[in-house]
Amino acid sequence: MQLVVSLAELAQDVVQARLHTKPTIGITNGCYDLLHPGHVAMLEQAASLCDLLVVGVDTDARVAVLKGEGRPFLGWADRCSILGGLRAVWRIVGLDTADSLCDVMRRIRPDRYFCRADEPVPETAEAVRLHIYTMALGRHGAWSSTSLANHVADRVEYAHAQEAPRDSLRRPRQPETGRT
Repeated sequence: MQLVVSLAELAQDVVQARLHTKPTIGITNGCYDLLHPGHVAMLEQAASLCDLLVVGVDTDARVAVLKGEGRPFLGWADRCSILGGLRAVWRIVGLDTADSLCDVMRRIRPDRYFCRADEPVPETAEAVRLHIYTMALGRHGAWSSTSLANHVADRVEYAHAQEAPRDSLRRPRQPETGRT
C-alpha cells in the first residue's frame, strides 16, 4: 500500500474505502518541516477523531513561499517519508499552491477538517461551504519547527565556540598577496 499518492490516486483510494465501509475520513495539512512532538501529538489527536487521516504536505516551493529563504530544512520526499512512519497517517498528498488543500477537499469530500485553533486559515471557509465538519485542535506544547531549528543552531554554534582553539577566535589573517 502506497502512502504518498497523487490527488487522482487519493480520490480512487477514498472511493475504494467507501465501497466497503463508511469510514470517517479526516484531513489536515502543514509544512512538517522538522517533525516535532507537537506535530505528532496533533496528528495522533486528529487520527483519534476519524478512521482514515489524510495529511496534505506543502511542497518545497510552497514551504519557501510560506516560511522564507532557507526553508524547507528537509525536502518534500524526506518529510513525507517521516510522516509515513506514523501509524496515525493513512495517506499523504502534496500541496503546491494556496488552493491545493481546497482542491483536495472538493475532490475527496472528507468528513472532517482538522486545523490549529490558533491559526485561522482560509481553507476553513471552504470546508464550511462543503459541509465538512471543521475541528480546531489546540497546540501541544510550545513546539514549532522554527524554534526547534533556532535551538539546534544555537547549540551547534555554542559547541563550535567551545571546541575552537583560542587562536581561531582571533581575526583571520588576510590572504597572502604572493609578494615576498
